[in-house]
Amino acid sequence: MAKKTPEKPHTPSAYDEFLRSGEFDTIESDIDYFSAKPKQPQPKRAAQAQPRSAGVRTSSKKTIKRAAVPTQTVRKAKPAGKSKRSRKKTASSGSKLSQEYLAMKAEQEQRSGKAPAKKRSVQYPEKKAQQSHARQQKQYKNDNLTTLITAAILTALLFGFSIITLTSRIKPYSEDENRYLAGRPKLSAASVADGKYMDDMENYLSDQFAGRSALVKARTALDIMCGKKEINNVYIGKDHFLFEKPTAYDEATVAPTIEAINNFTNKYKKLNSFMALAPTASSVLSDFMPANAPVIDRQKQIKTVYSQLHKSIHAVDVYSTLAGNDDRKSLYYRTDHHWTTRAAELAFKQIAANMKLDTSKTAIESLPVSNTFQGTLASSSGLFNAKDTIEIAVPKTDVKYVVTNLSEKKKSSSVFVSDKLKQKNQYEVFFGGNFSQINIDTTLNSKRVLMVVKDSYANCLIPMLVPYYKRIVIIDPRYYTDDINKTIKNEGVTDILWLYNADTFLADTSIQTVFR
Repeated sequence: MAKKTPEKPHTPSAYDEFLRSGEFDTIESDIDYFSAKPKQPQPKRAAQAQPRSAGVRTSSKKTIKRAAVPTQTVRKAKPAGKSKRSRKKTASSGSKLSQEYLAMKAEQEQRSGKAPAKKRSVQYPEKKAQQSHARQQKQYKNDNLTTLITAAILTALLFGFSIITLTSRIKPYSEDENRYLAGRPKLSAASVADGKYMDDMENYLSDQFAGRSALVKARTALDIMCGKKEINNVYIGKDHFLFEKPTAYDEATVAPTIEAINNFTNKYKKLNSFMALAPTASSVLSDFMPANAPVIDRQKQIKTVYSQLHKSIHAVDVYSTLAGNDDRKSLYYRTDHHWTTRAAELAFKQIAANMKLDTSKTAIESLPVSNTFQGTLASSSGLFNAKDTIEIAVPKTDVKYVVTNLSEKKKSSSVFVSDKLKQKNQYEVFFGGNFSQINIDTTLNSKRVLMVVKDSYANCLIPMLVPYYKRIVIIDPRYYTDDINKTIKNEGVTDILWLYNADTFLADTSIQTVFR
């Protein structure tokens, strides 16, 4: 049997001495080292197990375990009698050893291609909470400062604009919006008590607000950028066409109007009665309307109205004439709700045929008078991307006439008012606009006197009727306040023509008042 070789006694290393010192738990780098448990090379073993010395660490392929250390050598308690200087020296020496080990470890990881582990720092909850609270306080102060600055700027702007508004000259009419603006209200105890003064003041500030036109245009531009296809009841169609929102058919409104017309017709049976309801652009140019816009079957509604009229009223089918035209785009303005003079001429031929007027000897010449027209729909929507051309129809005839505006007590030798072409609403070139009553007296040797009950659609058509009547009496029920029976008797009316666009006729209730 072979003789055993005596085992050399284990000499404690400096690291073992450091483990016995009990000071390693106070150093952050050492804490990281022990928590990471780095691998150590496994020592070679002899053929037979050798006794292990106290304090020696053993290792395996996967983990490193520390051998049991006798309780009398490893103590966490501070040795009695040690001074602060000695404890500090011990900690310093331990820290130095730990740094040497970490340097060795970093060198090994660098050789193996691994990046050295970053040193982790201990986060104390109290310090972290203090830092978070400080950040919140700083953000709160910044938010408050931003809010105060914004409020101050807005207040200054509103106050400044209000001062400018109250001291500026009052604008009675807005050409861009084609409407009259609210004026400064009068202060009284009664108006303040019932709240009327505050309502009127709100309307006044809204209409007279400084820079209103620019704000309206900016809002319109923003709506277009957002993809809106309807602005202020105006639809934005193809090829720069703007469409007025169609009027819904309301039986409660239409029935009393038809009843008033029938009662009037029954009362004046000797009058030759005619009616022509013109469709609007949304009906004839429905294929130019934006997607998902409501399209109303206006032709069906017009036929419904015609079917309820007194049997002596001659209904003129204007819809079929316009809808079947090859050049439908020329029949309506792109920026205005009216039909063009071209459409009015087509309708005139249909009306004249029903009235049995001989138009073969009188030609009509169309003359362009403006190519910068931007009408009511452009004003309502704030879109001024297109411009229209206005034409006037001039019959070639020897018949002379005088126009008398009974509302303004003025006379003129022309149905056209050229000064209106210098203003925003150039459509008023026809008769200067809408008035309660206008008479046209001609030199024609005839006994026929025509009364035209109308809306603004008739303004560009009536000049074509001038050569065929001794007198034409134009009545706009929306402004008329006199006795219609006296007017018919005094003017010697023989024929009557109801000439409206369908949308106005379906919504207007003034006929019920004037012809009841």
